[in-house]
Amino acid sequence: AEPERAKVKRIWNVLDRVQAPPYLLSRSIPLSVLTDARFSDCWRQGRDGVAFPSWDTKGLCGLEFRGEGVKRFLSRESGGVKGLWASRNVKTCSRLVVCEGVINALSYHALYADSADLEWPLGYVAFGGGLGSLQRELLAGLFRQAVERGCEIVAATDNDSAGDRYVETLAALAGIAIERVCPYGEDFNEDLCWCVREEGQSWN
Repeated sequence: AEPERAKVKRIWNVLDRVQAPPYLLSRSIPLSVLTDARFSDCWRQGRDGVAFPSWDTKGLCGLEFRGEGVKRFLSRESGGVKGLWASRNVKTCSRLVVCEGVINALSYHALYADSADLEWPLGYVAFGGGLGSLQRELLAGLFRQAVERGCEIVAATDNDSAGDRYVETLAALAGIAIERVCPYGEDFNEDLCWCVREEGQSWN
């Protein structure tokens, strides 16, 4: 179904532009990641949590809301359709990292950017769990562009059977061999939180 873009945009426009939402800080995402230019205006603050924009080829098509006890996507009744969340450099990056959720993408960057970002400027896309026909179409388009410019594709899905299946689907959409980076725990935010606890201090 075609999203009601004007309705989705009105909701997005009344949300507050906040660089470091408390909820993302509570998930151990470092301030250095939240203020990185590639993530500029890639979320906004709502009353009950953080809103992540979802995009298709025509623009904003939906919103995902995450917070304490909050995990929901803007319903079709409210005009939303699930597309892809993406960092600002998704069409120019040298290494495209595909994650299930936005928080895992930010966590991956916190864990691996220091070593990887110098050689391969990292870009991110998240599909929000579940791969519908629109999301497959959007990913296939991004992958074609990535392959054309010599960009590597990395599957950074969760460490479970669903994550394994997503890797197979992503590889089929890409049509080339792709690398998989698997978290040690269930997902990359779990890895990040463990590292922060072991360090005994915030990375902010």
